[in-house]
Amino acid sequence: MIDEPEVNLHPENQIRLMDILAQFVTEYDNRVLITTHSPILTGILNNYVYLHTLKSYHVDVTKIIEDNQLKNLNPEISIAKEDLGVYFFTGDQIIDYGTSQYGVYFRNFKEVINSVQKSGEILTNHIYLAENE
Repeated sequence: MIDEPEVNLHPENQIRLMDILAQFVTEYDNRVLITTHSPILTGILNNYVYLHTLKSYHVDVTKIIEDNQLKNLNPEISIAKEDLGVYFFTGDQIIDYGTSQYGVYFRNFKEVINSVQKSGEILTNHIYLAENE
C-alpha cells in the first residue's frame, strides 16, 4: 500500500514512479494499492489502459507514440482493464468507478478540474476586457 505517492514529487517523477509500479505489477504479478488525489497519476493509469486496449487490437503503439511525439509514455507498459480497480471513498461508502477500454472516468476529479478551469477562463476573459476598455 502506498499512500499519496505524488506528495513532494515533481509531475515527471510522478509518472516515473507510476511506470516503476506498473512494471512491478505487470511483470511480476504483484498487487499494489495506491491512494491518490493526483490527476497526473489517474491520467497515467488511464494511459496504461489505453495502451493495453490498443495492443489487444494489434495496433503498433510504439508507432503512435513516436509519430505523435508523446512524451512520458513507455510502449512496454500497459494494464488490462480487468487488472485495475478504482474506488472512491466518501466516508460513508465505497464507490467502484469501474474500468472500461476507455479507462476510468474520475467523476469527482473531473468536476473539480472543470470548475477550476471554467473559473480561470471567465476571470481571464474579464481581465482581457478590463485591459481593453
